[in-house]
Amino acid sequence: MLLQLIKEQQVQEPQEKNEKEEKLNLNPAEIFEINIGENVDISQIDNPLPKEEKAETHIKYYEQPEAKDRLYSAIKDDRKHIIALSGQEGFGKSTIIKLLIPTLNKDNINVLFSECSANTQLSPYGAIQQAFRKYLALPDFYANYDIFEKTFKPVITSAFPFLNRQELACLCNFLYPAEQAFYENILINQQNVYDILDKVITKISEIYPLVLIIDSFEYLGGFFLAVLNP
Repeated sequence: MLLQLIKEQQVQEPQEKNEKEEKLNLNPAEIFEINIGENVDISQIDNPLPKEEKAETHIKYYEQPEAKDRLYSAIKDDRKHIIALSGQEGFGKSTIIKLLIPTLNKDNINVLFSECSANTQLSPYGAIQQAFRKYLALPDFYANYDIFEKTFKPVITSAFPFLNRQELACLCNFLYPAEQAFYENILINQQNVYDILDKVITKISEIYPLVLIIDSFEYLGGFFLAVLNP
């Protein structure tokens, strides 16, 4: 289940697809949207177009508590696979998500959560690296290699016992890059990472339901999209 984009409103006029929606092959009919704010009838907003050309669109907005409840109900609904939470900046979208995650964890729902930003874009893999580190409750950085060996590595090893030694080494280096490689092997190494992440995501979703939450979708990197659509 992906908690990403959004559209609950029905618009009569066709809209252009966002470039990232194209890459994910999202069907607007399959996207469930929850909006935060005040109810507004778009057809009543001043529009330079003739009256007959205005889109008769009504968007219903919800306050934070109700939006959180609707979001939780949508996640629990097996018929909804792509859910979006929208609203103006400062309306509390991120707050709702952060309040919802502990509730999902109590219900034995695995959560991969990434707060995408300009910082996560510094690395081609920033968003998905962050999502896995949050899943494992690990920090973004470590002070020295001894700390990694004694503290971080055992956590990664115990969380994914189905990975062999080579796969664990690759995953550790993916989450905390340290080893160098040759340019000639870039495609092979990239495919290895794809395969390991696919294996991990598949395995953890077999144990408990898995929800992928992406905050600030516009900052999502291309590698994350490639993992979702290998």
